[in-house]
Amino acid sequence: MEEKYFFSTVIDDYIVGRASYPDELFSAIRDFSGIENHSRLLEVGAGPGTATDAFVDYNLDLLEISEEQVQFLKNKYKNYNNICVKKGLFEDYKPEFPYDLLYSATAFHWIDPEISYSKAAKCLKKGGTLAVFWNMTFDPKANLSEFGVLQQIVRKYCPGFFGDKEENYADSQKLRWMQYIYKTGCFSNPICKDVRWTEKYDADRFISCLKTIQSTYFENLSSTDLICEITKFFDGAGGTVEIPCVAFLILAKKIADETENYEFVPSDKLAAVIEISELGKYPNIVETHFLNYADEVLYVVDDDVLYGIITPRDVIRYYNGQRKSKINRNFRCLREVDYKGAKMIFEEIPNIHEVAVVENGKLLGIIFSGKKKMPTEWKKIREDIQKVFSQNTRLSLADLFKSMTQAEQKKLLETKFDSYYVELFETDYDSRTF
Repeated sequence: MEEKYFFSTVIDDYIVGRASYPDELFSAIRDFSGIENHSRLLEVGAGPGTATDAFVDYNLDLLEISEEQVQFLKNKYKNYNNICVKKGLFEDYKPEFPYDLLYSATAFHWIDPEISYSKAAKCLKKGGTLAVFWNMTFDPKANLSEFGVLQQIVRKYCPGFFGDKEENYADSQKLRWMQYIYKTGCFSNPICKDVRWTEKYDADRFISCLKTIQSTYFENLSSTDLICEITKFFDGAGGTVEIPCVAFLILAKKIADETENYEFVPSDKLAAVIEISELGKYPNIVETHFLNYADEVLYVVDDDVLYGIITPRDVIRYYNGQRKSKINRNFRCLREVDYKGAKMIFEEIPNIHEVAVVENGKLLGIIFSGKKKMPTEWKKIREDIQKVFSQNTRLSLADLFKSMTQAEQKKLLETKFDSYYVELFETDYDSRTF
């Protein structure tokens, strides 16, 4: 069973054991989003409706992936005509209309972040709000004596669990999700809010909570010895203990659709890629790529490592004697699929429509802006290429390669990407520098 389907098997324990969410968190969402009674909302991964109850007065769609959870929600909210429960993966979800608020409670991490945040933007109307929040189950930074004893009991059976992660685990997660939101290019700068509170637990509730924690810990968390020690602890504490809880909330407004037409094309889908070892025998590079296909860039690789690029202007300049080599290494790249970074590059250099994505020197693919090449611009480029083509029979990269001395050819073939290549583009999102 995939981990994200696990919760359909522990619905009752989840309702009893998991901490709720405080009113402060929902007030922050309502205030930030400005939703009104007629607003349309989508909850992704509604689970047993722990966060749903705060929004039952709105036009609300609930999305869940398992039949068990869908039936549970339909039964729970059967008297609400304004609530519609839907079954399916968010990745495949096709909204009938744009939403004013899309929220997800301790569920959005189950979806590939390269997909989830861009998809959220597509589901929202311009000015709509994305609200994603996570209940950390128990506050890993709390330092309460009774809770500390309880932590030690659980860790005895499950080393590395229950707050024994890196101290700044939650902070690192927040930064990670905020970066993904920013990279879509469709949202305002995300803001984050931590909400802390305590909840009263007895032994039965605490054990129910442990039963909802899956993965490698589940077998040990079901240990009879562990349950006995937990029961003994609560009995010694008078039956109940106040447990510290924390949730972190990330909010962002959709401000643009500009990057929704961007497309990441993996390198194995690109026609305009050539191995550097093929330079000396590849015929009619101009005719094939820049005249027939109207490619904007030809990517030269050395065993998948990006060596450089060739553009139509490089070819024209080379054959007009304006530069010795038409293999260009002075160009922008991204370290990962980052639509916001791509948008910045396209704004800085308006006449380009694609940017390479390179990881550890390897060409992963390109981000394409979705914009068609300017007809007048490409008409002039084609005219210039046709002109130099007519003056140089069988114009190709073979001409460049053959014009080199043997030493130059050897150096070209042996040159490695990381030795000569310009530094990869990295976005400084605060100062917008490059």
